[in-house]
Amino acid sequence: MGLSVASLGCACVVKQAMDEMFVEQLAMPFDWLVSRVEGLLYFFRHGFRDFLHYDDSQVVGEHGYTSFRSAYHAFPHHDMSCLKSQDAFARRCERLLELVRSSAEPQARPLLLVRVCARSEELDQSEELYHLLRLMGGQKLFLLVIITEQPQHLGAVQHVKYSNLIFYVCQPGGADLVDAVRFGMDYVYAAVSFGEHSLDSAKRVARGVSPVPSGSMLRQLMRPHRHWLSRDRRGLSPTSDVEGCFENGPDQFFPGRFHRKGFEASPYYRQVELNGALDLEALRKLDLNAWDLRGETLLFKAARLSTSAAAVAQLLLASADPGCRDLSGRLAVSPCGTDLLRLAREELQPGEALAALAQVPEPWRRHLCGRLGLVTAPELWRPSDGHAGGPLRRQRRGALRKPHGAGCGGAGARGRGGAEAAAGPCGTAGGGDRRQQLRKLLREWHPDKHLARSLELQEQANQIFCFIQKLRDVFLGPDGDG
Repeated sequence: MGLSVASLGCACVVKQAMDEMFVEQLAMPFDWLVSRVEGLLYFFRHGFRDFLHYDDSQVVGEHGYTSFRSAYHAFPHHDMSCLKSQDAFARRCERLLELVRSSAEPQARPLLLVRVCARSEELDQSEELYHLLRLMGGQKLFLLVIITEQPQHLGAVQHVKYSNLIFYVCQPGGADLVDAVRFGMDYVYAAVSFGEHSLDSAKRVARGVSPVPSGSMLRQLMRPHRHWLSRDRRGLSPTSDVEGCFENGPDQFFPGRFHRKGFEASPYYRQVELNGALDLEALRKLDLNAWDLRGETLLFKAARLSTSAAAVAQLLLASADPGCRDLSGRLAVSPCGTDLLRLAREELQPGEALAALAQVPEPWRRHLCGRLGLVTAPELWRPSDGHAGGPLRRQRRGALRKPHGAGCGGAGARGRGGAEAAAGPCGTAGGGDRRQQLRKLLREWHPDKHLARSLELQEQANQIFCFIQKLRDVFLGPDGDG
């Protein structure tokens, strides 16, 4: 089917539903443990830092499991004091993180991440989790949030604003969890293959609820619950005490690290301050959302500089989360004249999004557009500082279409530029010649050939390349064969 599916907890029921559907997937970190949504946000923001940490161990549940517990998660089925278990979970964390990041690549499979709410209050953070994962994984990443223990409003629910964020309401006991996972897979397949974001594939649709404007609004319509499952299929209580998992441990988590030895400043602060080029491969290995001595992330530093649009874009591409707050609870504010951080949180309308991206130089603009799924045709850019916009676009069009000689015959026609000779009204070239001329122009102005040049020349090459692509019908005709 060409679809990857992974569990984000809160317990083993997602993995059990996948096994029941014969969905094969390598072991992932959240398959067989209990977790809370705050833990997911923490681990994904900080590269699964401190994932192997636990505060205490306690015998829990009617099955008598020994659960290794922290403030964010608990391991009821693994002995986390054992080096073998630690190594296994370290590999699983790296595997899930790479699966999410690699889904942003053009050739990658679409990815469905499934999360069952540990308690109904977790619905309030659905959008925050979605924004974080979407910025990391791109437009082929989908998040299915399931809430259980509900007597009514059962079935699939769409989000008004985010087509890649979907909900499913399940009845008490979680008997329809398999239907929820199956719906999520069918929804992703239809969206990626046919561009249809429809609930038609769901066994049930919550007609009186869908679509909802936010997860918090959906929570207000649901019956509150503090356990993801009151009784399992054998009538026993959950195998791990969810409430006990969420008790405060002796070492509470903070964004970035345990505060036992103070704060750590990022080595990239000086580069951001100088507005220098950042190494994305090196950034991928760093915790970009860690606090510094002021209790701020690297994104706060970059956002304070009026000329840092390029640095902010590179940090966003390297998974710096604009939803990560500082010590006082504030969000980073976009650089002067742009709304890049609001764009990353998907708070802008299409026109505002293009205006924000107009400040970002190439090739980061193109990469950011690909990550967020935005159109990059030059005709859609607003004028900004003499880069993208009307005057420059008309200048490029003139450069492509202006003949070097006068008249429509003889030496004048032979002296025309390649584009004019192939596509002009007096051109006599056949379909094959026109296609060769088009390929030649596309190769000449491909943005990747101009990466070593100045940012201004990279910008011009990208605009000309996009403009030539829009001339395809002029070159080859509506049917593509002249």
